[in-house]
Formats: sequence, structure tokens, C-alpha cells
Amino acid sequence: MCCCSKNSQRAIEELQRTVLEVESKYKAELSRLRKKYDQQLGEYETQNDTLTRSNAELARANKALAARIKVN
Repeated sequence: MCCCSKNSQRAIEELQRTVLEVESKYKAELSRLRKKYDQQLGEYETQNDTLTRSNAELARANKALAARIKVN
């Protein structure tokens, strides 16, 4: 009986270590992915700002050309 109890206890401890290892591995992976996606999001926001400014400039230029066409 004592032997089974010790074996069971060792098995439980091994499972707990395995769970902790897996949890640690996935937390590290999650952190790595979070950094990666935060960086990508920042890049996309910068691109969006640049494209928004370019679009506004082109809209102003288009409006100016349309006004010149109406005058002529």
C-alpha cells in the first residue's frame, strides 16, 4: 500500500512539473507573439497615417484640378 502511494505521489509530482513546463513554454510563446503583433500593429498604424495624409493631399489636388477645368 505504501509503495503505491509513493508511486502515485511521484506520478502526481511529475505531472505537476510537466504542467508547469508546458505553461511556462506557452507563456513565453504568447509573450513573443504579443510583441510581434504589437510591432506589426504599430507599423500598420504608421502606414495608415501616411496613406491618409497622401489621400488628403490627392483629394485637394483633385479638387484644384476640377476647379481649373470648370474655369476653362
